[in-house]
Amino acid sequence: MAFSFDDIPTLDGKVAIVTGCNTGIGLVTARELAKKGCHVIMANRSREKSAAAIAAVDVADKSKLEFLELNLLSLRSVYAFVDAFKARNLPLHLLINNAGIMNPPFQLSEDGIESQFATNHVAHHALTVALLPILEASAPSRIVVVSSSAHNMAPRPTGLDLANLNDPSKYASWKWYGQSKIANIFFARELSRQLAARNVKNVYVNAVHPGVVKTELVRHTFWLLKWLLSWFQIDADDGAKTQLYVATSNDVIDNDWHGQYFVPIATLSETNKAALNPDVAKDLWDPSTLHAFSADELAAVRAEFPSLSIPNQTIFMDNAGGSQVLKRVADRVYEYMTTTSVQLGASYGTSVTAQSRVVQARESIATLINATRSEEVVMGGSTTGLMFLIIQAILPTIEPGDEIIVTDTDHEANVGAWRRLAKAGAVIKTWHVNPLSLLLDLADLTALLATCSRPKWVAMTHASNVLGTVNPVAAVAKLVHAAGARLSVDAVAYAPHRLVDVQASGADLYVFSFYKVFGPHYAVLWGRYDLLVSLPSLNHHFIAADNLPYKLQPGHVNFELSYGCQGLVDYLVHMGGSVFGCDGSPRQLMQHAFRRFEQHENVLTELVLAFLRAKRPLVRIIGLPTLQSEANGTVYHRVATVSFVVQGKQSPDIVRRMDAFNVGIRHGDFYAVQLIDVLGLRAYGGVVRVSLAHYNSVDEVQTMLGHLDATLA
Repeated sequence: MAFSFDDIPTLDGKVAIVTGCNTGIGLVTARELAKKGCHVIMANRSREKSAAAIAAVDVADKSKLEFLELNLLSLRSVYAFVDAFKARNLPLHLLINNAGIMNPPFQLSEDGIESQFATNHVAHHALTVALLPILEASAPSRIVVVSSSAHNMAPRPTGLDLANLNDPSKYASWKWYGQSKIANIFFARELSRQLAARNVKNVYVNAVHPGVVKTELVRHTFWLLKWLLSWFQIDADDGAKTQLYVATSNDVIDNDWHGQYFVPIATLSETNKAALNPDVAKDLWDPSTLHAFSADELAAVRAEFPSLSIPNQTIFMDNAGGSQVLKRVADRVYEYMTTTSVQLGASYGTSVTAQSRVVQARESIATLINATRSEEVVMGGSTTGLMFLIIQAILPTIEPGDEIIVTDTDHEANVGAWRRLAKAGAVIKTWHVNPLSLLLDLADLTALLATCSRPKWVAMTHASNVLGTVNPVAAVAKLVHAAGARLSVDAVAYAPHRLVDVQASGADLYVFSFYKVFGPHYAVLWGRYDLLVSLPSLNHHFIAADNLPYKLQPGHVNFELSYGCQGLVDYLVHMGGSVFGCDGSPRQLMQHAFRRFEQHENVLTELVLAFLRAKRPLVRIIGLPTLQSEANGTVYHRVATVSFVVQGKQSPDIVRRMDAFNVGIRHGDFYAVQLIDVLGLRAYGGVVRVSLAHYNSVDEVQTMLGHLDATLA
């Protein structure tokens, strides 16, 4: 299609952000927008190069061009840029994600992401999502995502190979470039879908291929290929025309183009088939949100934890052993003890208030875990205590020959308790961890269940407190129930990092401790109502069999701690709404909060994993070396708990040296004694474990890694 700069309409009063625009097609784009009266924010890394470009460019009103620092290899820089732009109180009508790198030597970004994927896709994804509320408020507005025909070089068959993305031994520069470019298309299509689902019709998101352009982008290319490309290259002016067309032409609105792909010059086109897969586009969205908290978000989080404001405080990275406590939790415990510390069940006012608080707390916890009714919520002192308690209730239901399956990845609380059923004649079998992948493979469970004639229970962990692996409990539940058995899940190492959903888990019993989830030394056990009703009472003889949860709470409930746990719910609702800017029910706001926590923690975790991967073979990571992996068609993710051993060193010695730097990490078996023995890690004195939480910062992790680097030297 014919399109020239003269076709660009007047843009007086419009504001645009163009990334990577001190040279090449980005500079041409900024120049032509400014000529038409648009206020252009030049989002570049170098102030000096931007100033030189502004001075040299042919624009009469240079005030239309404004530099604002943006380094796309740093998500911290992305959020600093967003904060700086927001401080200007400007609208935003055009966002042109132009910047990119191509075919460089292997390098990781500040956030531990391969540099092409980080620059070309992840940073632009984060930038766009952060600016989206302004773009919506300024609508009609447009987002132009600069992709490339090189998306055809992306890994087959899906276009993505995220499992190997950050592995230098697997790096193929052109294929990785193609992967970043198909990710651009996935992003444009998925964002368009999400906007349509929210009935946002006047924010137009489209992708473009600018052409093979003669710019600095090819600086890393082999000289012979540069020479061959020179025969097909177009100049920067022609290269900028397609994105300027998509950014400014009325055709976009008239034709209602959303999620489309354009090629030179200004021509609607088709991508390859892989780029059209909506499921892959959806699946890419969460890994693409691998971005840390902004400074304001981090400050809001840390302000909720009093211990983090103590001068010269330890850097807490032993959160799997016990998290820091929310002020909201402590305040509620104090409030209960100083105003309603009375016996429940009386008719006088204070007792009625106390009773109401305890009931309200249990209802809030039911919402937190997505229980269908609050009677399914059993409170107690610890996960270990609740597990041994529930085993006493299950014991009379066991007959000789009943089969119990445990794993060798679990904390002893979820192994030893079940082994006690052997006293009633139960046969205990073990679902073994795969010694190579370090995963609980579903195929192995299927084979084990096939050997069982009377399977009764399977007990497993939702996330390992050593490996950090998130196990596919919903898939396990289907296998277990199909075999006629029930599933018990220990979620102690999962609940601090993901929002618990007992319904989605498929489990029959589900237990975790609040002192790992920013609360007091207390725990909750959930069970399906029909199951709990069927169990014998552990309480006084006059407590009815259907009187839940009281028949399973024989005097060990701490009312003030129950009330205190409601502070966790308050915090999550506050974060999801007031801090992260979402709307919805309390449960939905908690989902938003945990989704954002996960994004931040993934950045921290990847920094640690990238450091440790670079130290191989000296260092052995005990668990997934990446944020996710796949085995037999099942995708496994990990939480922010990373364990490792070092050849020729004792884990206790490493931790003691780190103590001197006021960094709180741990060593040991963490009561996962069978796992440590099966993997032969006792010879190292157990593992070194770095366990992070969402209140940790990138700076803290980088400080810790600096000290660890010196310690391992």
